[in-house]
Formats: sequence, C-alpha cells, structure tokens
Amino acid sequence: MKNSFKVFVAVFIILVSINANAQWVPSSTGMGNDKSIFSLLSLGFVDFFAGTAYYGVYRSTNVGVGWVQSGLSDKTVYSLALSGSNLVAGTNLYGVWLSPNNGSTWSQTSLSYETVRSLAVSGSYIFAGTAWGTPPGTGGVYRSPDNGSTWLKVGLDEKTVYALAFSGSTLYAATRGYGVWQSFNNGTTWSQTGLTNQIVYSLAVSGNNIYAGTECNGVYYSSNSGSNWSQVGLNGKIIYTLLLNSGKIFAGCLKCGAGVYGAGADGSGIFLSTDNGITWIEKNQGFTLDMTFYSLAIANTFLFAGSFAQSVWKRTYSEIIGIKQISELVPVSYLLHQNYPNPFNPSTNIRYELPRAGNVKLVIFNTLGQEVQTLVNETQSAGIYEALWNASGFPGGVYFYRLTAGGFGETRKMLLVR
Repeated sequence: MKNSFKVFVAVFIILVSINANAQWVPSSTGMGNDKSIFSLLSLGFVDFFAGTAYYGVYRSTNVGVGWVQSGLSDKTVYSLALSGSNLVAGTNLYGVWLSPNNGSTWSQTSLSYETVRSLAVSGSYIFAGTAWGTPPGTGGVYRSPDNGSTWLKVGLDEKTVYALAFSGSTLYAATRGYGVWQSFNNGTTWSQTGLTNQIVYSLAVSGNNIYAGTECNGVYYSSNSGSNWSQVGLNGKIIYTLLLNSGKIFAGCLKCGAGVYGAGADGSGIFLSTDNGITWIEKNQGFTLDMTFYSLAIANTFLFAGSFAQSVWKRTYSEIIGIKQISELVPVSYLLHQNYPNPFNPSTNIRYELPRAGNVKLVIFNTLGQEVQTLVNETQSAGIYEALWNASGFPGGVYFYRLTAGGFGETRKMLLVR
C-alpha cells in the first residue's frame, strides 16, 4: 500500500508539472500580483528586470522565481535597456536614469524632465523616444553619445515615440498618429516609411522584416525595410507589444472597446504567428483573469509577459511554440524521424533525438532549397523532442526539413497535400 501511494504521488507530481509547463503561470513572488509591467529586460541567464507603474524597477536573479525592488521606487518606468555595463531606465516625467550596478543605485541623466516611452542602444549612443505634451513642446527622439551626460534632440519633434528598434544601422521609430519612421544616420535625418497615419505602439524588426503593432488595426508587416506594408492579422485589436524570435512573432493584444481587462473569449491576450502574420494562434491557456499585456521577453527557457495590474507571467518557450520534450531518456545517437501525419493538412509533427545538449536547428525548405521557416533554433538538453509545423498559408507541394545539431545533419522529405 505504501509503495502504491508513493507511485501515485510521483505520477501526480509529474502530471502537475507537465500541466504547469503547458500553460501560463504567475511569476511575481516578491513584487506582489497587482503591478502593471510596462517593460521587461533579460540580461542573459542571470539578471532579469521589470519596469513597473509607480513602483520603479524590480530585479530577479533566478529567472522570475523571485523579485526584489531595485530602485526608482516611486516612479513609473516605461522602458529599459542596457548600454555597456549601465542599466538604463526611461521614466514618466523624470527622463532617463542610469545604474552601473544592476539597479543598486541610480543617477538621473541630464534628460530629466521628459516622459520617455522607449529606449534603444547602438554602439556608444543611447536613444530616447519621448511623449509629446508634458511639458508643452516636448516629444521626439533624443540622442546621447556619453551615457546620458549630454542629450541632443534629433528629430520627430512634437511626436510621441512609443517604440524604437534597430535593424543593423537603421533606426525605426513608432509614433502616435504618424506611423513608422526610419533614420539611416543615427537620427540626424528621418523619413516616413510607407506606413502612415497610424497609431503604432510596438515594433519588432529583423533584417528587412518589420512588424508594427497598431491601435485597433492589428499588425502590419513589411518585408522590404518599410517601403511597403500589408495588414497581416489581429484586426480590431490594440497591439501594445511585439516580440520576434527565430521567425516567430508574438503579440500582446487588447480587443478595441474591451477596456484594460480583456484576455480570453473576446480575443485579447497573447497570440503567436509562425508564418509572418498570415495566421495567429491564441496562447492564453492558464490565465484565470482577463488581462492586458504591455511587455514580452525571453529569458532562459521561458517566455515572460508583463501585464496590466496582474504583474509577471511565464510559460515554457519551447512548449508555447510547439516544441515538446517528450522524453528525458538519453538516446544513443542523433536521429531525425519521418514527419507524421504525412500527407497532412495543415499541421504535422517532426520528432528528433539528441544524445547530448547543444544548439539545435530545425528548418523547413522548399524544393528550390530556400528556407521557408525555422521551427527550432536554440540550445536544448539531451532527450527526445517533437516539433509542430503549421503549414497554413504555404502552397501545397513537396517540402524538406533538416536537423543540424552537434555536427550532425540530416535532411528528410515531407509531402504537403492541401
């Protein structure tokens, strides 16, 4: 009887663990569960920071398991960035602050009166995107070459700049009512991209690909550095935050007219697209309340989401993108299995085995040898895994997939029937 009870307990614990990994769980111990999180910043596997409304900066050194207050305790922190060894914070009405010691102490820079909604760093430059109207005549982009000792306004006067993002040497700015702008010379001159007359809250960029999150018009996508744009989904939603990682785009949404609470049945919450925004999958499993999300970040093996008045939540990254570790048994060799089902419409599973930990890449190719989607590009421990490919939006025909890991490389063929 005792042994049976032990087995039951072990099985129950495993089931609970699997269930927790397959959904969002709170990650706010030490900060309380009632904070609004405007910004999240991950610095590798060690330090993780959250910028809050009215309560300053919180820091976690254990991947969000626990948090401690880390300065600026009476301020709203809209944005966080890293410049060299300095942690940079953009605040409401108090400008930009710097900490050289991970938030233990802070000093105000000479940009001391603006509301700083966004930050970006390139080389020795710090860029601050500010809000128009408080105080009058403010707004636009400022640039500092010397860690905040001096600032120069470099354009977009009297515009609220909600987001800044670099792709190579090109700086993009998301504005309120004026769409997306770009600068090729560190903000000295600016030109408007093809996305105009939109309230744009968020940006995600990689190479020539740009995603813009708008107010009530969903997500726009450009594949040619902003020259042309197309609306690619989540129409009727406010997109407060976007995160792009290895071809996967995450969006934190609020349905227009839903108020600040809105996740769940009405179509707000967290969404994922793996096909450049053609299709979106709701990823709200585990949320017990309706919520709005302002920030997203990847730290260690988790995706974190900063919410309105519900603090920080986390979910296993590999699970949320359709990668499951189905066994921790260590295989004797690398092995790539045939996908199943095959033929399929529109989704199929690809199983692979790893005898040791290392960087793993699983890529889908078309018959011309062109990469069409990256399913996996991360460090994984030894074990047996399964990745899901949702081929919605791809033309019917023959595709290939290739696994590379630890010097191993193997290509297999799949058949897509639609």
